[in-house]
Amino acid sequence: MTILLELLKEVFPENELFPSSYRDAWKIVKDLGLSYHKIHACPNDCLIYWKETEHETFCRKCGTPRYKQIVKQSDDSSEQANKVPAKLVRYFPLKPRLQRLFMSSKTASLMRWHEEERIKDGKLRHPADSLAWKHFNDRHPSFASDPRNVRLGLAADGFNPFKAMNNKYSTWPVILVPYNLPSGMCMKQTSFMLCLLIDGPKAPGNDIHIYLQLVIDELNEFWDLGVPTYDAASKQMFYLRAALLWTINDFPAYGNLSGWSTKERNGDKKALHPQSKGDKVFLPTACFTMSKDEKEIFCNVLKTVKVPDGYTSNISRIIIELQDIFRQLYSKVLTIANCETLEDRTPLALCELEKMFPPPFFNIMEHLLVHLPKEAKLGGPFQFRSMYPIERNYEGEYLNRQIGRPLGKEEVIYLDDVSWVQAHRYVLGNLETVDPFRREHKHLLTLEKSHMSNYEMKKIHNETFYKWFKKHVEDLEKSNSCHDYYKEIAYLAAGPDIWTKSYSSYIVNGFHFHTKKREMRRQTQNSGVFVNASANNFVSTKDKNPMSGILEYYGVLVDIVELRYSNDIKFVMFKCDWVDNVTGMKQDEHNFTLVNFDHILYKQNTKNDEPFILASQAQQTWHDEHSAWQRVNNNNSEDSNVSWVREGVDGVILDAQTTKSKAHVAEVDDGFFSDEDNLGIGNTIDDISDDDDFFDKAQQGEKADN
Repeated sequence: MTILLELLKEVFPENELFPSSYRDAWKIVKDLGLSYHKIHACPNDCLIYWKETEHETFCRKCGTPRYKQIVKQSDDSSEQANKVPAKLVRYFPLKPRLQRLFMSSKTASLMRWHEEERIKDGKLRHPADSLAWKHFNDRHPSFASDPRNVRLGLAADGFNPFKAMNNKYSTWPVILVPYNLPSGMCMKQTSFMLCLLIDGPKAPGNDIHIYLQLVIDELNEFWDLGVPTYDAASKQMFYLRAALLWTINDFPAYGNLSGWSTKERNGDKKALHPQSKGDKVFLPTACFTMSKDEKEIFCNVLKTVKVPDGYTSNISRIIIELQDIFRQLYSKVLTIANCETLEDRTPLALCELEKMFPPPFFNIMEHLLVHLPKEAKLGGPFQFRSMYPIERNYEGEYLNRQIGRPLGKEEVIYLDDVSWVQAHRYVLGNLETVDPFRREHKHLLTLEKSHMSNYEMKKIHNETFYKWFKKHVEDLEKSNSCHDYYKEIAYLAAGPDIWTKSYSSYIVNGFHFHTKKREMRRQTQNSGVFVNASANNFVSTKDKNPMSGILEYYGVLVDIVELRYSNDIKFVMFKCDWVDNVTGMKQDEHNFTLVNFDHILYKQNTKNDEPFILASQAQQTWHDEHSAWQRVNNNNSEDSNVSWVREGVDGVILDAQTTKSKAHVAEVDDGFFSDEDNLGIGNTIDDISDDDDFFDKAQQGEKADN
């Protein structure tokens, strides 16, 4: 960013007003009210260090320290590192964001749409048509008298930003939805307002109110007094008020936000009450609960059974009936009469299902369908209170993003001849667009050197292809045999720029990678790299029938570089020290992989070595660094050969909230229960709203996580 700003200052005439650095640009953005506050919290979700507890260093309730105890190692002594909070919550102030909605005459007019332009024919098209909206207006006529006052919905849900790592990490965003806007706008991502971001590693659960008090405190200000706001449409000042109509969440989060229990109750069936077993509490299974094997048998029967024509027509009819119910609930236009009809149809549809499927098919989620028609009558069409837009626009976008991004300060470096050839050869060997040329080169070698073994032929192909490829494309260009799509091929054949960007940290495939050099200053290990590579195994140099297979390679990340072939063709490469699969890798008696980094490949660093891989191919590992032979731990669930799920139907261990209550707990024989690991990554960035050093850290990269 700083380099781009410097370039703009050179291009534009003198006396331009561009900021000179990223830090200066962020100060301008901060002055526009686009910053956020970082507030420390107890890692056990007991309290946030805010108002009267702002300067305390220990939790009042559980005594847990406010800061992590981290010691920074130096060359000759140990000194206390910068204070790192044990948990953070990021709060985005609501006041400036609602005020900005009225700074544009266009959006200011749209904030009155629900009253001035909405079709009022008694049908349900918008939350403003609903009974709940009208009831609120009747209860609070002073609020309803000004259509500019904002009606909000609050959405909250947890997601794992490190999903690909199979970590038990839960981050909770809290989002506000403004319902003053037209129907086609209020549920768009551009209208959502992120007001809270609660760090993990564990979900706040029923203690989420500890964090919501930040939002409630500001909403109370909007409700009681109002906030002076300038209306660009009327060119007048007015007191803006806001009210929260309802919450949007899935069923488990509904229990957290409302304080109501969303778990099924067993009534007077004492045998199904929670039972203690040692220091654990578990929930017995009902008599009709299927085991894992029984579920598989049942599903296979449904999948493979063949019956006479019309035999399953009842199931088809009821499925179509349920589809029609959901279609009407999510239609753009509803009527009160339609909702009342659906209230009668829905219980009958569920009763038909209960006749066809066994009891294990049903739980509380299936029976929730009975309440949906009444909710539609009270709140309007369901799409305005659905979690789908929230999950799609926030969680889905974050989790499904596969393109990596660098962290920290970039450094422009010069690629030496050896590294240039190594990286360029690897790119050409892994692009589908180059496949036809590789096949052509192999065919020419076969004709010219038919006496050579497969091993020698492959070696010559790998060593000479990039040179032949460049000359071949140049000849095609001279003969005007190139098509338009050869422009990309021409860039690839010419090779990358010798000047490249280098990074010390990179996020890709859901993993956060650090180079080994950067890792030396940190308390965590993020430099381990794992890749599966297809390879031909030769018994000897004369072997004419190599065995093809997938080989596992383990290494340590040494450098991260971005190869630039053109402005549009760039590849991020990981340079690694790879363990020799023959002398540096083995299996222990428990079939765990051990590696020894004293035995690495490519010790001579020649052009024929392959230390580079594409960043998109990298998976992460970590190693137990207690001996020369280190055990490899993969962060990929599909790579694990260990099943941590108990077979059979032995009940489930209840969560911590449930075990706090000992009511209706029966004593049984002690047994063995394994504790589950609670893995997580702590974010330790300083408060950007109070600490200007954040900008230096963002540029330097080395201190961004201190």
